[in-house]
Amino acid sequence: GDGSILTNPLQFTGEDFRLFPGPKPTLTKDDVIYDKVRNTAPIVNEEYKVIFFHVAKAASSEWLRFFTRLEGSPEWCDGNIHEHNHNTLTHYTLADAQRMMTDPTWTRAIFVRNPKERLLSAFLDKVLAHKSIS
Repeated sequence: GDGSILTNPLQFTGEDFRLFPGPKPTLTKDDVIYDKVRNTAPIVNEEYKVIFFHVAKAASSEWLRFFTRLEGSPEWCDGNIHEHNHNTLTHYTLADAQRMMTDPTWTRAIFVRNPKERLLSAFLDKVLAHKSIS
């Protein structure tokens, strides 16, 4: 077929998995996924050719732990996993990041959560959990 839909999810190539036909997008230094200030930069594991986009309140701490352990770091079981210096897309040049983001041999993954549950979880964790009890 034309690659516009995935007919057999168990057997596909990067070219078959094109939901939006046309030229590949170009990564720029202003893209949010390439932002060095925020903690939203995707994690890169070159050995397994994986780029993982972590989302707050969607098991992000557990995924960060997983990728830290995958790197062989003993810090995977430390207290605040968000302080670990993960290998992110921002550690690469724009050209290398662009290549990884568009190369069909690389896997890009993200897990999302029902927005209502995510909002409730954020409220309970960030508002109620930190509210002082009088």
